[in-house]
Formats: sequence, C-alpha cells, structure tokens
Amino acid sequence: MLWLLLACRPPATEESGELPQSACSAPQLRQAQAMDTSDLVPSNPDFGMLGVILEDMDADGDLDLVVASSAQDGAVFLNDGAGQFRRFATIPEGTSMAAADMDGDGAQELLLTRSFDTNLVLFTDGRPPLEFGDTETEDYSISLADVDGDGDLDAYTAAYNNNLDLDNLVGKAGTGNALWENQDGMLLPASPALLPEVADDVGFMGQWFDADGDGDLDLYTVNDFGPQIGRNRLLLNQGDWRFTDAEDCNCDLAIYGMGAAVGDPNGDGLPDLYLSNLAGPVLLTNAGGGQFVDSTAAMGASIPGTAERLAGWGTAFVDLNGDGADEAVMVFGTLHIGDDPKEITDLDPGFQDGPAQRDLVLQGSGDGFEEVDAGFNDTRPGRNLMVGDLDGDGDADLVTAGLWYVQTWENQADCTPILVDLPPHAIGAKVQVQSELGTKTHWLAPAGLRSTSSSQVFSGSLGMAQVTVTWPDGTQWQQNDVPPGTRLEPTW
Repeated sequence: MLWLLLACRPPATEESGELPQSACSAPQLRQAQAMDTSDLVPSNPDFGMLGVILEDMDADGDLDLVVASSAQDGAVFLNDGAGQFRRFATIPEGTSMAAADMDGDGAQELLLTRSFDTNLVLFTDGRPPLEFGDTETEDYSISLADVDGDGDLDAYTAAYNNNLDLDNLVGKAGTGNALWENQDGMLLPASPALLPEVADDVGFMGQWFDADGDGDLDLYTVNDFGPQIGRNRLLLNQGDWRFTDAEDCNCDLAIYGMGAAVGDPNGDGLPDLYLSNLAGPVLLTNAGGGQFVDSTAAMGASIPGTAERLAGWGTAFVDLNGDGADEAVMVFGTLHIGDDPKEITDLDPGFQDGPAQRDLVLQGSGDGFEEVDAGFNDTRPGRNLMVGDLDGDGDADLVTAGLWYVQTWENQADCTPILVDLPPHAIGAKVQVQSELGTKTHWLAPAGLRSTSSSQVFSGSLGMAQVTVTWPDGTQWQQNDVPPGTRLEPTW
C-alpha cells in the first residue's frame, strides 16, 4: 500500500513549511452483514436494548461479536477471519458488556451488566460465573480501567432509571452508579465510594482517560437529563480511590448525554471529547490541566438538532480513510418507538423526534470537520457504534446496532493506515505515529454501552513512520521505519 500513498501524495513545498497532505479518497463504507437478531427481540419491542462489543473470544486472532439483549439471552458470533460472522453460543440476558482478563490467567472474561439483577463475570473455561452488584440498580454499562495503578482492571458501572416521570424530573435520581475494585479477579465495592451526588446521577456510561495529563486515568461520566437532574462530570483521579469533581473544567455540561469519544482532532497531542446528545453533539477541546473549550462550531462539528438528527448515541473518532486525520462518526436513532411523542416535547418544545434519523460521518482534516456522504446513511433506530478491523485488511470497519438490528460495515478505503493491535488490558495506552504528516496521537479508550471499540488503533501516515506506545504505567514501546499498511502487535 506504500506505493498508493506515494503516488497520490502532493510534493512538499519547502517555501511554505507546511506538512505534506495525503490525498486519500473520502471515507466510504458499505453495508456488509446483517446479523440475525430475531431471537434477541423482546416480546414488547417498544422496550429494551442491545449491548455489543468486539473482542477475540476464541483466541484465533480476529475480532468476534458479542451481543447482549436486555430481554432475552444474548449471543456470541464468531468471525471467520474475513468479516463474516456465525452464531456460536448464547450468553445470559444483559444490558452491556466488556471483555478483559480480570484474574491474570491469560484468558478473556466477559463482564455483563444487568438491570435490577446481579452483574456477572463469565468465564470461557467453564467455571461458574462470579456475581457483583445487587438487584437494586439498573446497571446500563460498564467501563474498565486500572484505577488504582496496581496492574489489574477495575470498573465503573453507570446506572439508569427507566421509571422516571418525564413530566416531573426535578429532584429525581438514578439507581446507583458505582466504582468496583478488582481484588484477585473479584470486583468488590471500592472504598471510598462515589459521593452521593455522583452515585445518584442518571448514568449512561463512563469514559476513562487522562484528562489532566498527570499520568493516571480520570473518569468522565455521561449522564442523561442534565438540565433537570445531574450534569456530566469530570472526576479527577487523586489516588487511593479518591476523586475530585472538576466543576470548573468547562466540561460538566447539563445535557442529555448518550456517548463520549476520545481523540485528538486538532492534533495538539491532548485528548478531546466528542459528546452525543439530544439536539446536537458537543466537541470539547482539551486546553491542558483538565480544562476544556467548547469547539463544536469552530471545528465544524455542529449538527443541527432537527427531526432528521435529534438523538445522537454511539460515537467514535477513527481514521476511516487512512489520510492521518480522524473522522467523527455518530449513530442516530429515534428515542421512542410507538410511544407518545408528547414525552419528548415535555423535555423541550423544540425537540422533534423523527422516526428515521440518519447516521453520520464527519471527515476530519486536522483543521476541522466536514460532513461527507460515506454511504453511512442508515435510518433505523440506532444506538451502538463499534470500531475494529473485521475482515483483516488493515483498515477500520464499523458495527452498528439498535432496535432491533446489528449491522457490519466494510471500509472501502484506498489508503491503508498503520494498525496498532494493543493488548486489551492496556486501557489508557497512548499511541503516537510520527511521519511526514506530523505526529498523530491516539488512545485506547473503550467506553461502555453506546460507544465501544476494540483494542485496535488506526493511524494514517506518509512515508516511514515511528510508532511509540506509552503504556498505562509510563513505560514505552517503539518501532521505527514502519510503512503505511503495517499491522503492529506491541507487547507490554
């Protein structure tokens, strides 16, 4: 693929001092395989949800697909290596998942959250499941990170409350967001626990990343009903399971939060946030030290909150076309199927919950974004977005899911990026790719529920690149003279 990039590259101009620009074609996606999810649909299809992750469940080197249903047993679909999936096994009913080696035995465990039921750690070697949590919380998602720096993965669970009266939300609360400490493979309540006001937020998901650059992972909580109940929060990690609510970060937005992507669209090496929401997403640019600036309009990331795109859900930063700039991808979908549309106008008279809301790709340039027709125009009621190389060709494919479908998307890129296949437990790792395009920075920051990714990072480059991985413990791995189209598997 190197000759493709060199053939389409414009000559550098020494007079201008500008970096060379890749001339890869605009992002283009093709609908590939639609999963048979008919047995995952609840008896009342107006209610319920799917949780989806990409993970190598059978240790054969490719990404498999695991789907949880909140009303029925879920399913594991194995990848044939070329992006075609077949149903392999069932899993218990659940709302969302994560996969990780929780006990250090080298095998992946599946962590399954459940609504008003104990959460489960499922083992692939036949051992009985471990339970954590209780039956009093409506756990919607789980996000993993090494919170205390002891080398194993801990967790944050976000708890929703589907029984809220939308006509009278003020003073209501969620059902109990929580932190969990990994102790020899068992998830136990962390001490100290979250402050009551944080635990009571109506949580959708948590996103772990180093917001203030001090070397540990902070927690950004994405919460619903912000105007009425509780804003999003940036919880800065102080060590020993203590967190400070960064109320002055300019990121504690009172929005109807759904998802959060971490990336570096402006190329300054600091992690930014793209937040899905009702009536328009928000792009928060990191100004350093845990401070953020709303750059939505300045970066061209605004999406009018019309009936065509009122409700944004899963979102991700990913270099789809291999040109070195991340795209911003977002899944949209109607809120209420068959419900009284009056509910949404009770929240805001201007909300129009259109029945056919289109998914979105914003092409990145480093200077900002521009909407492109990438063939990603699904109007089904979307919820989830996953990123990973499904067919083994080295570029980033997508999986979307919603009510009630799971769809894979094949990437049609003509330029192949460098693919860095990280160990799944290296959450928080930073990947820097330095080439003629400058330095591109990415993070392994899988979130929960709506926005998830595999443990793969995709980065376009020109010419030979230097790839540096900074692991969560601060140690580094480096590879020089890496051509575009290379797949790297660094070890930690």
